[in-house]
Amino acid sequence: MGELIKITCPKCGQAWNSKRGHGKNHARLEMVCESFEEDMQAQIKQLVGDKPFPVFNFEYKPVICRGCGIVDSVPVLELPKEQITFVGKCSKCGQETSAGLSGGSLECPDCRSGELVIERIGFWD
Repeated sequence: MGELIKITCPKCGQAWNSKRGHGKNHARLEMVCESFEEDMQAQIKQLVGDKPFPVFNFEYKPVICRGCGIVDSVPVLELPKEQITFVGKCSKCGQETSAGLSGGSLECPDCRSGELVIERIGFWD
């Protein structure tokens, strides 16, 4: 079950709602692939092939987009045997993302001075 989170800058007061984790529909790689763009889906399917039980880790992670600066939640798929990670693109501008938020680890994209705070506000599935 995933979490709904609120990400807040204590310095300027800006806040964003996001999600992290995964739901029960993400237990199969076929369902996980649907969270990614078509080009990434093709790459994932090519790497995994027709393995009946591929090993993978999947979750949505909050990120700050390098392109437009918004806080977004993107799908992240790790294929440990292949040593490859797929990270979804920003839902607003379509740019690639990579910086994950872990609470207090990144500065606010608005004021550039406050460290972001993450609190759980609910669950999703």
